[in-house]
Amino acid sequence: MFVIEKAHLWKVRKLKINKLHSKNCIFKLNFNIMGLDIYVNFVEREELDKNIIYSKYMLEGSLFLSRTFCNFMCRKDVIEEVPELNQIGIITNCDIEFLNRMETYFPIWEIEEFTEGIFDKEEKQRIEKETQENNAKLIGNILDVKAKLTCLIEVLSKTDNLAHKIETPTFDTLNHELYFSDFNQKKVNVNTENNLGQDLKSLLRHIELAIQSNAKTVYFSYG
Repeated sequence: MFVIEKAHLWKVRKLKINKLHSKNCIFKLNFNIMGLDIYVNFVEREELDKNIIYSKYMLEGSLFLSRTFCNFMCRKDVIEEVPELNQIGIITNCDIEFLNRMETYFPIWEIEEFTEGIFDKEEKQRIEKETQENNAKLIGNILDVKAKLTCLIEVLSKTDNLAHKIETPTFDTLNHELYFSDFNQKKVNVNTENNLGQDLKSLLRHIELAIQSNAKTVYFSYG
């Protein structure tokens, strides 16, 4: 990964860590997130990588999420209007916060990198303590995530004209008409042309496979 890409990624992660620990500030991404990917990650990643079946699926790339889904998850940090994910929660009457919570787990190495530049000892300790407490809330979340994701997929699969029910914000980088249409149909290019249905189903398949390999905690990471 090039240095500029690392800086780009770290800017996103710092934003999300800041949002987690700031009480009064509103942060917005003001840069193009094209080229940024979102990954499904697990606390038990090292053990999963030793599993032959799991590793086979990962090498095939069939469980990857599209960059549009990455964009979709970052919308709350980009636009002033109601993000599309929140609109989907209203339309379906489903819990969508479990997806947002999956962004709030931070491995200890990320927190150590983030707090390197903080010279106020009390502030540094506060951030580390709050992050560890927040991480603890996500431990063992995988079955809950699976249940809520399954419910969301089932409702959306029966929702007609989803693309027309979601209001298009002024700053539309998702290509609404493409991404939110044909929920039950697969697109050709899994990296760039997925629709929401395909991404959510890929996420569910990934989680189900990880459960079979005894994973307990799932979260999103960026790279």
